[in-house]
Amino acid sequence: MAQEGYCVFGTSRKEHQASQGVEMLRLDVTSDSSVQSCIKQLLTQTNRIDLLINNAGQIHASMIEETSLEQAKEIFETNFWGIVRLTNAVLPVMRQQRSGHIINISSVAGLIGAPGQGFYSASKFALEGYSEALSVELDPFNINVSLIEPGYFKTNFNQSMLQAAFAYADYDTARDVIGSSVN
Repeated sequence: MAQEGYCVFGTSRKEHQASQGVEMLRLDVTSDSSVQSCIKQLLTQTNRIDLLINNAGQIHASMIEETSLEQAKEIFETNFWGIVRLTNAVLPVMRQQRSGHIINISSVAGLIGAPGQGFYSASKFALEGYSEALSVELDPFNINVSLIEPGYFKTNFNQSMLQAAFAYADYDTARDVIGSSVN
């Protein structure tokens, strides 16, 4: 998109250098103040927001019973509430423009519950319903909402995967089956 002449911003919780025409901004989708600061900084450089791609995500690898409530909340805070937070921050601009496009990155796990990733699936199921309702609500303002539901593919995403808070031997066989199907 940058090569086609669009003004493109990327975001990350960690500081990154700009590359190939993409300016990097700091953003933690779990923080109201970070979201507001990022959008304010973006709008000082351009007074428009035409496209928002919500792709922040947190994954975990544990059976539902082995996941602490704090871990489950952390997953939802990034995968669902982070998207809500960022979307709400850009909607006033898009509504004023009477145009825009929001793309939410979900997962096939938002369509079919994934054993060993129950709370990840639940957060993506929530994103599915949210995106469908949002699409209808924003239609009068010429703001489109798209939902992308990729399947599994190799990324560094798994390196930051939350691990089980508890480990129960009763799940060992299920964990082995899930582990062998992913590798």
